[in-house]
Amino acid sequence: MRKLTILRHIISLMLIVVLGFTITYSWFARSNNIDPQLSDATIIKQYFHTGSGTEEDPFVITRPVHYYNLVQLFQRTSGFAVDGDSSKVYYFQLGYELDNTSEGLEFYNYDDDGNQINTSGNKYSKELNLEFYNGDNALLPIGTSDIPFNDVFNGSGLTVKNLHVKATETVGDVTFGTADIGIFGFVTEEASISNVYYSNFDIDLTGTDYTRTVSSHNIDVHDTNDTGTADVVYVGYVAGHIVDATCFSNFYINSCEIIGQTSSFRSDWGYFGYCENAETIDEFIERINGGQGSDAGWGGSFISKDYTALAYSIRPNNTGTWTKQESGPGGYNMSFTASSGNNPNNYGIVYRLRDGSYVPLKFNNDGKSDMMNTGYLVGSNVNNTGVNASPKISSYRLVNIGNALSDTAYNDMQKTYSTSTANITYTDNKLEVLTYYNGQWVRIQDEHNSGNNTKNSLIKNYSRVSVENLNFVKYNDSRNALQELMTDQSYVHGIHFDNNQVSISNLLTIPANTARINGIQYDTTYQVPKGSINFNLKESGVINFFAGTYNSSNVDLNFFSLYEITRNGGNISKIKEIVEIFQDADDNTKKVYKYSDNTYSAGRRGASVFNVSTILKGVAPVKNMLYYFELPVNSGEYAMGVAGSTQGAYMVYLDLCANANNSNPEQIVVDNFATVEYRSASDTIENNILILTFNQNSNLNVSVKVVFDKEENCYSIFTSANIPITVTILDSNYTYKFNNITISSEVGSYTITSP
Repeated sequence: MRKLTILRHIISLMLIVVLGFTITYSWFARSNNIDPQLSDATIIKQYFHTGSGTEEDPFVITRPVHYYNLVQLFQRTSGFAVDGDSSKVYYFQLGYELDNTSEGLEFYNYDDDGNQINTSGNKYSKELNLEFYNGDNALLPIGTSDIPFNDVFNGSGLTVKNLHVKATETVGDVTFGTADIGIFGFVTEEASISNVYYSNFDIDLTGTDYTRTVSSHNIDVHDTNDTGTADVVYVGYVAGHIVDATCFSNFYINSCEIIGQTSSFRSDWGYFGYCENAETIDEFIERINGGQGSDAGWGGSFISKDYTALAYSIRPNNTGTWTKQESGPGGYNMSFTASSGNNPNNYGIVYRLRDGSYVPLKFNNDGKSDMMNTGYLVGSNVNNTGVNASPKISSYRLVNIGNALSDTAYNDMQKTYSTSTANITYTDNKLEVLTYYNGQWVRIQDEHNSGNNTKNSLIKNYSRVSVENLNFVKYNDSRNALQELMTDQSYVHGIHFDNNQVSISNLLTIPANTARINGIQYDTTYQVPKGSINFNLKESGVINFFAGTYNSSNVDLNFFSLYEITRNGGNISKIKEIVEIFQDADDNTKKVYKYSDNTYSAGRRGASVFNVSTILKGVAPVKNMLYYFELPVNSGEYAMGVAGSTQGAYMVYLDLCANANNSNPEQIVVDNFATVEYRSASDTIENNILILTFNQNSNLNVSVKVVFDKEENCYSIFTSANIPITVTILDSNYTYKFNNITISSEVGSYTITSP
């Protein structure tokens, strides 16, 4: 009965508006039997469970009527929100600590008929049931172009279920409504909407071909014609019209349906009817497939610390082997041998990646290979023994790069490994790094170490050259990433290759339907070179890395050799070692390679830009040191390993051309819709899997529904409208169905018309 009373108040108010009277707030004062509290004589503060609308004291929604009141504020209260006026920002929160228990934020529990459930143990709920507001009582979207949502909505990780949204509302002979239709209507870029899951809801478009009314609440239309009717309305499950999708985060929907009879609507994205700042569908697909796009990395950063953490979390015994194998999409195989070594006491073991192992360079949150994965770290048995498997994954005390960090010279490798040698601490402004420049070894002067005067005797005679004069492209960003990895650490982490040369005769075959590279899941087998880091680059750029020269034997260590891979589908047809890189004299965006067999790649050689001999065997001048290199390369596929049968340096940080123009060392989320998803929050591992596009220009009954089934790992689209729907798939790790018929899972767009 309380809800019917509220509706009568609203209808009365609308009749007053139609007659031309000034809008008042009297309807809201009685909406939930809470005494009104006025602020600045304009806004009634207590339409909700509690709150004054500030960040510290948000409006709190605990009952269906509170959600109803939220909708009415942004539909009926002219001046409540003003686009772009930062002083008019209000905060809304779902749920409250109703019973002061450890259950956290909750709602009062209501049944479908709008009755509060008061039985013990069932009085509170994590779900807000809005089923009572259906049919003629269905709710309008939150926000219009006249009263946009410019505010903060925090869903507290809770669920709103059984929401029914309508496009129009008729009071007397006057129709009110909006042409921006969804859970939210019109949302500004200053808004923040987050942490909420909407389950089992529908949006009724019936009446969207209505005529504009002349009143203080004009219907918001797009592309109007001379008759004043709306030629098109924007409809999206999440929102009708937004400026920028980044204002939505951790927003999940499932079992959502657009229904009704209408003559005109448009949905460019499914989630959103129209997004002003969204890229094109082609740009989304390009970025998913590994294209660099406007700001995203396309190669990725290989951080050795991630792999040592993975290995040490397994921790087999000293002589044991541990194997993890995934089958099917996103599979990988890891087989480690734990061998004794003089590593720090709290680790005590070196892990060797045995033959048959392949580990992706980019993981999903579920530990499987990501669709944006660019390659693999591949194991190999050296001399056919598990003990000599390569690469090695380990962590060493910082004394093992002590000459880069201390004024004490660490030139005795055996002593360095001794437990009697005191460890040192990482100090960012003391870190010295060597590189090769103009035929000689030099120290890099950067913004971190420009004032350092504590270098040791082994490096003090190497002259300093500034980053600017060295013409490095990515040093500053990578140096900052290294600082994040090393600060407060007592150990340096590395990947070390031993006695295994990359070769066409030394390949590993990954099973069919397993390998994922640059957005493609191979349905054939996929070969990778053993004992290497194998990766793909979508565009030309710069490979850069930090590596340390430390090992348990007194030998001159090489850094890494570089190989170009030629592939026919999943099979490798050619591997050629690159020994020198030249600028292409006819195209400044490309390079010409000299190979170890004295042949050259296509193009006309210009100036030499990198001599790979500087990172080969026997040239490192200082042991227990850190080095940095940048290798300019073309797009294509490559592998890095050791040169010949010897021991290699430790790769600490490798940036595969990803971040030349971006300071973030991580791979970047691939699109602006990344945290809006057709799934419940608890089901979500990866974000933004599916985009829908559909337009309807004839007077038809329409139904477009999206459901995600966690058990089947399947997205299903159901439609009864004879209109084309473009389904854009952004992750091939799932099954997709259209009216129960399985469609392609490959990344791309597919236009389908319901039979």
